Formats: sequence, C-alpha cells, structure tokens
Amino acid sequence: MRHTIPLDDWIPVPRLWEGETVIIVASGPSFDEAQREAVMASGLRTIVVNNMWAAIPTADLLYAADGKWWRSVEAPTAEQFQGLRVTPARDVPGSHRVGVEHVTNNVFSDDPRWISNGRNSGFQAIGLARHLGVRRIILVGFDMKPGNDKRLHSHPDHATLHNPTAQEMGTWRGAFANGAASLKGHVDVVNCSPGTALTCFERGLLIEAIARTEKALQPVVPLQDNRG
Repeated sequence: MRHTIPLDDWIPVPRLWEGETVIIVASGPSFDEAQREAVMASGLRTIVVNNMWAAIPTADLLYAADGKWWRSVEAPTAEQFQGLRVTPARDVPGSHRVGVEHVTNNVFSDDPRWISNGRNSGFQAIGLARHLGVRRIILVGFDMKPGNDKRLHSHPDHATLHNPTAQEMGTWRGAFANGAASLKGHVDVVNCSPGTALTCFERGLLIEAIARTEKALQPVVPLQDNRG
C-alpha cells in the first residue's frame, strides 16, 4: 500500500516502515535479470537508487541526491514511477525533501533530521531506510567497483552527467567501512551483490535472504493439545 503523506520536507524522516525489511537496489554492474525478477516477486519494500527505477518501476521509493539528475531525461515522469520520491535537492516536483549533512560524516546518523553524506546515494539510501524504521536491509547492486568488463553500471553510463571513477568508488568503500559499525544493534544488513568489493556487511545470496525474511514473517501456529 502506498502512503499518501502530503508532499513536504521530511525533517525528521517519518518512521513509515517500522520493523520491516527493505531491499535497496543500486546500479552496480552485478545486478542482472535474475535479481530483478527476484526483487519484483519478493513483495518486500523496495528502494531504488537513481536510474534503477527503470528496472524496478513498482518500487516503493526512489532516492537520488543529485538535483541535476532529477532535471535530466534519466529521471522518471509521474506516469513512469508512482512511488515515493525522496531527495535532498530543492525544487524537485512531487518529492519529499530530506536533510543531508554537508560534512562528509561517514557514519549513519542517529538523528532523523539528517542523513549522513557518504558521498554517494547508495550510502544515503541506507541511512534513509534506517530512519524509516526498518529492521533489516538487503542490498543488491552495491558492487562499489567496476565490473570485470569495466562497466560502471548495470544500465548504460550517464550520457550528460558524471560517471564515477574507480578512485571515487574507493572513497565510497571507505565511507561504508567506517559507517557499518554505527548500524549494529539498529539494522541488520546483508549484501547480496555478487562479487561486491564491500567487506563490511554480511554477505549472502538474494534468494536466500528473501526466503529468510519470508520465513520470519510466517505466523506462529500454536500447538494443539490433543489430550482427551
């Protein structure tokens, strides 16, 4: 069910998804059709980062930090994506605006008025999910390195916007390594991106991570007392 909160600043971020599991889909080159189908079939909350709305158009939420991206042809129209749109950028029609710390603070903030920077939208999407109240996060497309074929994304590179360098991806990995400890005790994170360069989170297979969530959601059936 989609929430109908009026479009405004999310300061602080509302705890819309208390105790839930969310899949966050970033654009690393390991993301493929099998993962796309698994995410779509999972029924779990889903956040897509930047261009990944096109792969998962039914996602609950689209997060992108770059105002230039929102003004580009790569951003979806209202008809193409009907989920929540969240960004720190100003003047993005139909979006909820969040506060992102200008200082590159490589921890995931406890303060729901702010999302820590981390220098990339994937990092910020994790911080947003934490403030939304989720208990478990499943990551896909969080490679944080070029693919073996030198591809940077699972989609075509940005035509008119900046594409990340290998050096920038190294900086991102450092931010995640520093920030992971601040999630412990608050949110469980499993990274299901094949071949990921991130070593700070539990690793897993997407199908198994989804199955674990489904098992945890099954109602407990009370034992019947058949004694006469």
